[in-house]
Amino acid sequence: MEIGGKLEVIKSYGLQIAEIEPTVYKVLNTEQEINADKLKHDLMDAALLRSQRIRWNRENGVNTAIAKIYYIIFEPSKIDKYSRIAREGHADSTIDVCDFHEEVDSIDTLYRREEL
Repeated sequence: MEIGGKLEVIKSYGLQIAEIEPTVYKVLNTEQEINADKLKHDLMDAALLRSQRIRWNRENGVNTAIAKIYYIIFEPSKIDKYSRIAREGHADSTIDVCDFHEEVDSIDTLYRREEL
């Protein structure tokens, strides 16, 4: 998903953001609690700097984390820098990282030992 699409996903959660630098966004309305697990899933490749204090919401038999979001980062190399910055402003900040992966153009097949 392109960055424009990701920004639309963020806005659909009611988050107001400001671009700090390319691929790094600060959430302006940090008092709003949202479903962090669902946002993380919808964004795919992102790190959320969110509150440690969370509450749980049960959806379709699965517990999901409801938390305040402070920063959204789309580049792994910038996570540490902004994690320190987030802790200065929000002592309860923690990192919630999605799996960063590259686009895959093929599918691998797994074989049992007997099949090789």
